[in-house]
Amino acid sequence: MKNNRTSNSLLLGASLMLPVLTQAQEVNTDIENILIIGAKTPIEQAQLAGTYTIINSEQIQQSQAFELTDLLRGMAGISVSQSGGKGSLNEIRLRGSESNHVLVLIDGVEINDQGQGGLANFGNINLENVERIEILKGAQSALWGSGAIGGVISITSKAAGSELAGGLKVEVGENASQRLSADISGQAKSVRYSLAASYFDTDGENISREGDEADGYQNKQVNGQLNWQVTDSSGLQFNVRLLDSRNEFDKYDQATGRPADSEKYTDVKQQSGKLVWHFKPSDSLWQHQLGVQYSQSDNQSFSEGAFDSLSKSDKQRWYWQSHFAYQKKSHANFVIEHVSEDFKQRGSNDFSDPNQDQKNSIDSAILDVLHQFNDKINVSASGRIDNNDIYDNANSYQLGLAYTPTRSIKLFATAGQAVKNPTFTETFGFFPASFIGNEQLKPEQSSSWELGGQFSLASNLTFDLSYYEADLENEIKTVFLPDFTSTPINIDGDSKRKGVELALNAYLGDLTIYASYGYSDTEQLDATNKLQAELRRAKNLASLRFNYSFLANKVNVNVQANYQSKQLDNNFATFPATLVELGGYTLVNAAIAYQITPDVKLTARVENLFDKAHEDVFGYVGQSRAAYVGISYRF
Repeated sequence: MKNNRTSNSLLLGASLMLPVLTQAQEVNTDIENILIIGAKTPIEQAQLAGTYTIINSEQIQQSQAFELTDLLRGMAGISVSQSGGKGSLNEIRLRGSESNHVLVLIDGVEINDQGQGGLANFGNINLENVERIEILKGAQSALWGSGAIGGVISITSKAAGSELAGGLKVEVGENASQRLSADISGQAKSVRYSLAASYFDTDGENISREGDEADGYQNKQVNGQLNWQVTDSSGLQFNVRLLDSRNEFDKYDQATGRPADSEKYTDVKQQSGKLVWHFKPSDSLWQHQLGVQYSQSDNQSFSEGAFDSLSKSDKQRWYWQSHFAYQKKSHANFVIEHVSEDFKQRGSNDFSDPNQDQKNSIDSAILDVLHQFNDKINVSASGRIDNNDIYDNANSYQLGLAYTPTRSIKLFATAGQAVKNPTFTETFGFFPASFIGNEQLKPEQSSSWELGGQFSLASNLTFDLSYYEADLENEIKTVFLPDFTSTPINIDGDSKRKGVELALNAYLGDLTIYASYGYSDTEQLDATNKLQAELRRAKNLASLRFNYSFLANKVNVNVQANYQSKQLDNNFATFPATLVELGGYTLVNAAIAYQITPDVKLTARVENLFDKAHEDVFGYVGQSRAAYVGISYRF
């Protein structure tokens, strides 16, 4: 593998300049900025007890990032595991949790895929038409249900304005990459509308250490939105997202435990959307929502041109929510919801029939209360009861205290309990004669607490600090049996997670600096009931970013350096699997934009500027240096 001293020197310099820091926050306790995922209805940042990240549209545009992980890599508490280059399986772990312990919402609709073990593949989440990203860490099941153990990531599409607007973008780059996008939005009487479409295609690179076959990727996506103000007090909102992608990948070589060149690919089709009725009387303390959400993911894999396997999952969520604002900046939300899940699996394996059809339904009741005692003290409490058809029933809760003794200081404390139901394949198996399901599995349960603070050191300088601990009970792990079959079980004892996260934001005229550092210690019980470090979790994560505008803001330069320390992974070439260590690395991305006219902009960016060789997953080579240039037009 290649070695690069330049990126190591950059990391050392960054660590000497700014030793510790995390979350991209627009934090000042007197900023009236609201959070979508901090409660069942939006609340101000100063009222939230917890660690959060906000990435706005300006920051997204300045970075020119294509995938969400291009922005999140290196942030404190966020471990990225990418199995190759663009479009490959891309997992995120928050604070040492599993990748399926992170709940992902796009326009409020969950997109986690039961066909992939309940995780969200971030390789299929691009940043075209994204207005805002919010990340709330820690136990969030009380508000958002099963899967929100490590936290919640909410992605919001650009909303329609009152004036007709739109744009076109064209970008080309390394590996015959093409990126096209177009959008339009406006208002017709009482209806606001927006429609956006994007297309990306690349020949890709070889993700295997051996061979020279490139693994390509294609992504087509459409987003639509309608907002109809029916009366002064009621309105309808409709959102839809359609995704069609193809990802080429390599077969798994049992002899080496690594991928090897082959003609394999997966076609993914995703659909998600929602329809919500809002009732907000101007002279009443009560507000109501009645809504339905739908998401579907269809994954079909092919090998050497022949069908290999299929997984298809559907989720519907029906809910009624009542919001009671009993005093200024205080409220109570009550929610009743019904969720139905369907799962289908098909395969061509002759050794063992993988075909199955499964269903589950969940009925839930949620109470969410935020009370402001005075301008300094806010208390929040949330509780949830889940009644499952096929899994044990579960309860979740969260308690929080936010204290702002001065306009420049906010302190908070929070504690909670979150759950994650077993997946369908864990419960019912994948290949019944080799990977055997376990219908006695219990939901995983995490108990956590956190202390932290946000400090405005000056009008243009903010600093954040937090410490957290979490214990995971009933962790589900796959064990190998003497007859060479495997099955998942709930392991005894607790897996433990703890860490420190720090962040700095500095606004120095035309120059903005963001720096972060996070340390996490994650341990799980091994087969001998001893604690060992969790796999694919880096202990040290750091990020340093600069954004500079000049020539009357016509030119913008954005540079970010992201560091991920060494971590452990499995080598499955041996039985049982042996541990291998993956080296740490620093990746540097750079972008520049020139506003030729108020409507036309030229862009250029380089990913992995110093061509640093790296692996997040054993045997899967990360993307090498890649350059792109583009032009966009807005009206």
